[in-house]
Amino acid sequence: MSGTRLGHVGISHVYAVSAEQQLRKPNHGPASLSGRTCVAQRPRQPQRPASAPDATVAVVESLLGRRGSIGGRWRLASRSSVSRGLSRGASMRGAIFIGLPASGKSSFFKEQFFRSRVLISLDVLRTRNRERRWLELSLATGQPFVVDNTNPTRVDRRRYLLPAKAAGFEIAGYYFAGSVPECLARNALRAGDARVPDVAIRSCRSRLELPQPSEGFDALWLVQLTDGGFRQEPWKS
Repeated sequence: MSGTRLGHVGISHVYAVSAEQQLRKPNHGPASLSGRTCVAQRPRQPQRPASAPDATVAVVESLLGRRGSIGGRWRLASRSSVSRGLSRGASMRGAIFIGLPASGKSSFFKEQFFRSRVLISLDVLRTRNRERRWLELSLATGQPFVVDNTNPTRVDRRRYLLPAKAAGFEIAGYYFAGSVPECLARNALRAGDARVPDVAIRSCRSRLELPQPSEGFDALWLVQLTDGGFRQEPWKS
């Protein structure tokens, strides 16, 4: 049998035929073309078009470059979880944490939201530009998220509230009550980058503006870290 072997497709073998001959006569079965033999190739099944969720996630993954972790804490939800959320019209929800450093915000995230929401944190992303881009990706894909920053002022919170509400998200605020002495004591137990200067705690307290429903929150919660764990109740401003 003449011809140059190209490779293996399924269980059949394809042999070279000039491009001109292929255009003149489709390769549907054994045939003689100018003395060359073409062996039938099993027809390929048409590829199923990607669903809208799969296509959306593919775009997100291409923008991110890869899925995984940044700084050990940021993570994008798995392809399956994003697809399920988009295809089922899952409620789009975001949370904005408010509180002094060492008031329990990051521990609360790990306990309540680690498996279900994307983390957006300046401690991880380091710059406002990166933070903005991660927020935009969450909003574009309908991915639930948590903003874990101190967010002491209305202006700080508006940075996330306005675009999230415009995108149709429900936003809950979580105010972490903690006195300066309590936060200083917890901070003293931290090591390395996790520990912040004491002045940062005092400065944050001096700028703190208690959250209000009028800012655009759909719900507000008071969270207190006690010896027995976290206690959460509706916030009464």
